Amino acid sequence: MSSQGGSGMQKINERWQGLITTRKALKEKDAAIYISMSRPYLRRARMEGTTGGQTPGPEFIKKGRSVLYMVSDLDAWLEEGRQA
Repeated sequence: MSSQGGSGMQKINERWQGLITTRKALKEKDAAIYISMSRPYLRRARMEGTTGGQTPGPEFIKKGRSVLYMVSDLDAWLEEGRQA
């Protein structure tokens, strides 16, 4: 194997570093990775909200058929779930 270009994990980390520092909003797939949850969880949280005693998902923006998550909202959602 060639060492040129770096490892796969290094490339992923570089992509995320650039993505998070340059974008205010993430698509569902990237938001799920960012908060370490699944895409189905985000979909279910959007549809069900707080029903059924489940933890509500992060706030989202719906533009036409697109769903976006603000990085600041994802950070706030993660902080809300933080336990000492």
